[in-house]
Amino acid sequence: MNSPSNRVGPDQIHLSYTDADDEMRVMFLTSDAAERTVRYGPSDDSLDDVAVAHLERYEREHMCDSPANASIG
Repeated sequence: MNSPSNRVGPDQIHLSYTDADDEMRVMFLTSDAAERTVRYGPSDDSLDDVAVAHLERYEREHMCDSPANASIG
């Protein structure tokens, strides 16, 4: 069992639609920079498709200005 201090799984998982009818965006946070994949499919027992995650890294110094707050105007 992973405790919060040694957990390596995704946190703050967020699903959203995109402008494309056949597309969905999956966003999540992890505590390291390891390559991540997302398995998906029509049901829990049929997760046959895999997508490689695109990494965006934000450090503490990025939190007050761009890129983290580029949408705040």
